This record gives sequence, structure tokens and C-alpha cells, in this order.
Amino acid sequence: MVVYDKYMKYFIALFFTLSFLAILLFRDIPQLYFFSDDFIWLLDAKRDGVEKLPAYFIDSQGFFYRPVTKIYFWTMWRLVQDNSYWYHIVNILFHFAISLAVYGVSFLLLRRIVPSNYPKYAIPLISIATAVLFFVHPAHLESIIWPSVITELIPALCVMAGLLLLLLLYDKRVGWLAPLVLLLFAIGLGGHEYMVVFPALVYITHLYLELTDSTIKKKRFHSQLVVPFCKYSFLYICLAIVEVGYLYLRWIANSHWSGGDYSYNLALLPFNVIGNAIGYLGLLVVGIPFIDWHLQLRFFFSQQIVLALVLSLLLITASVFIGRVMWKYRATKPFYLFVYCFIFFMISLAPFLGLGGLAERYLYLSSFSLLLVFSFGVFVFSLFIERFTESVADITAYGLIIGMFVFYFIFSIIRDQQSWNLASMAVATRLDEFKLNCESFTEGETLVRISPENRIGRAWFFQVGYEEGANLYCDKNLRILRK
Repeated sequence: MVVYDKYMKYFIALFFTLSFLAILLFRDIPQLYFFSDDFIWLLDAKRDGVEKLPAYFIDSQGFFYRPVTKIYFWTMWRLVQDNSYWYHIVNILFHFAISLAVYGVSFLLLRRIVPSNYPKYAIPLISIATAVLFFVHPAHLESIIWPSVITELIPALCVMAGLLLLLLLYDKRVGWLAPLVLLLFAIGLGGHEYMVVFPALVYITHLYLELTDSTIKKKRFHSQLVVPFCKYSFLYICLAIVEVGYLYLRWIANSHWSGGDYSYNLALLPFNVIGNAIGYLGLLVVGIPFIDWHLQLRFFFSQQIVLALVLSLLLITASVFIGRVMWKYRATKPFYLFVYCFIFFMISLAPFLGLGGLAERYLYLSSFSLLLVFSFGVFVFSLFIERFTESVADITAYGLIIGMFVFYFIFSIIRDQQSWNLASMAVATRLDEFKLNCESFTEGETLVRISPENRIGRAWFFQVGYEEGANLYCDKNLRILRK
């Protein structure tokens, strides 16, 4: 039986570190207003009585099938109505909890592959670094600051909590909590459709556990692929039942089936997958500025189809070559961590790679895996520095490298919040007209208004939700024509 108590001090240290960072970075976010899609959720929540709650599961009214998200906004409206302060607080708390789960999952993954000759503090230190990098990554700002992205945060928390339970279950620590995995899966599906990838994440996690278990006699790799299905067949049957039930409910609810704000284009699907995979990698490393560079590259290659095809083939060839080189190191346990994290990244992004562009919020869950690889790789590099110089302590080199990225991310978050502050003030100014002049409008009146901007920088303004925002404060079924 694994003893975790001695590592509790690291968890407590992380808790207070994240609390300090939250106060430092996010203290002004609760003062912001709502944005864009928020008004669609809020207007439905305001108008729907308790008798409408069952209909959330069987009638999506042609919208996305996200009954858990609708119930969240319905509940929040009855608790705090349009007080945006509390909606922002909830998003920050979700991000805080997910970051703690990142620490737990990272810790349990690392303890299976970190060599015994590494320092004793290696596993908790790398796990803490991963959680901190995840917490302050600038690509997550949209998820933290935009209340509507609770629809992505709910399944993200369910995924990380579910994987944490699976890892603990493997150590036979919390067997009585096994049904919670299914409950988390069901809740996550009601939050966002990307939760359908959860069974695949469960499978690769089980496979990782089997391949890195030193107590299990190793077989041929190919024969190991079916072990999770044989060993945990009942769990996979239950997961399949939940997923089929979810798909059936979506079907009878007449749900919108395409993903996100974009549509899939089968002709461009291979290019979109490759281009978006590169885009999300760049967004993870560079941050928000990479999105503009990616848009320019996308426009250039859309005019140079032959060149795009050649480069795509070269990238696929290079990926296969790198994979074959890495395969030679499969006898070492760290190999399995790198493979697990790469596959995790691709699976969790799979619903979004075929879309026509990038969105920061779609990187949220998948970023965990590559941040873990980065943290572990930096630690290995710092050990090399120690051996090479025989004077610099590995923890010093590790702290300096991780610290540089943390400070860069903190600077980026502070910079990027400015556009959200401007968007918040602009949205509030736009809706003040309806608050002040509501009595002068007639029921069902059609108003012609200059179309507001979609964004201010990377902050959402009124891509959608302008009409809903007007009716939220002047509930007269107003129609707004944009010019």
C-alpha cells in the first residue's frame, strides 16, 4: 500500500501557492461584466421556471445539448441573478480545483516512471511545477474570465477528477468510490460534448498503468493492448452504456451536432487537423500572440495548396521518423510517460482539430499533458547540468528554468487582461441603453442598431447575445436588426 501522507506538505504548499497567485493575477476579474454568449444562457435561465428543468434533457431547441450547463446558469440566476461577480468567482474556483487535480494526476503518473536514483523530492516538485504552469498559462485566461466557458470547465474537472480516481483505484485506495467515475462521466457529458473522449482517456490511462507496473510480468506490447478491456471489462461496459444513453438523449433532443463555433469541412479536414495541431502546440509554448501568426500562416497556405500538401507530408514523415527513434527507448519507463502525454494531447483535442480555427478554451484540458512532459524534461535537463558542472544544484537550475516560464506567463496574463477589461466596459455601456430606455420600447418592437464588434483584442464582445442581452434587462421580446 502506498503511503501518501508524507507528501501532504507538498500539497499544502501548492494550495497556498495557487491561492497567492489567484489573488495576484485574478483579483480584478470578479469586477468584470458578462460577454457575448453569457446573455443567451442568462436569458434562458431568467425565463425558465422550475417546470422547464426536465426539458433541458429532452429538448435542446436546436442548440447544443448541454443540460448541466443550463442547470448551472438556471441555479446561479436564482441565487445571484445578474451579479457577474459570482459567476467569475465560480470560474476561478473551478480553475483552482482543476489545477489541484493536475497536481494529483501528475504525481500518480510520475511515481510509476521516475527512476529510484532520482532525488526523493523529484516527483512532488515536478508535479507542483506542472500544476503552477497550468494555473498561470495565458491560454487559459479565456476559460477563467468568460462565464460561458464553465461549459468547458465542468467536463475538464470531471476528466481530471475521474482520472485521479482511476489512478487511486489502481492502488486499491478508494475502491468504494468507483461508481463516481461513471457519475463524473455523465455530468461531464451534460457540460460539453467533448467529454465523449473520456473512455479513450480511461483506456490509455489503464494501458499506461499496466505497461509501467513493475509487478506484472511483461508480455509482447501488442498483447498488452487488450489487457485493460479484459481486466476492467465491467467498467468499459458501463462507460459504453452511459455514452450510448447520452447519444440517444442528444438525438431525441434534436441537438445541434457540429462542434464549437466552426463547422467541419471534409475537404480541408487533413489540413485543418495538421494546421490546428501545430497551432495549439504554438499557443501552448508562445501564448496568445501565436494565434495571430497562425492566422497569417493559415491564410498563406490556403493560397498555396500544393506547398501545404508537401509540408503536410513532410511533417507526417518527420513524425513517423521521430516515433521510430523513440520506440528504441521503449524499455525505459519515461518512454511511456511521453507517449501517454502525447496521445492524451491528441485525444483531448480530437473534437476540435478538424475545425476551421483555433480557440484558446479548447486547449484547456489537453495542455496538462504537454506541461507535464515539459516539467519532467526540464528536471532531467537540470540533473544533466548538475552532473556536468558539479557545482550547480539541480533544484536551482530547475527552479530558474521553470521560474522564467512562470514569470513570462504571469506577464502575459496581466497584459491580456487589458482587452477583457475594455470589452467588459464596452458591453456594459451598450446594454445601459436598454436599461435606461426600457419603458419607451413596445412589446415585440424591432430595433435597428449599429452592429457591435465581435471582439476587442482576444476578448469577446458581442459575437452573439446582443439581442438576448437587451431582453435580459428589458424583457419585451425585442428584435434587433444589425446594420
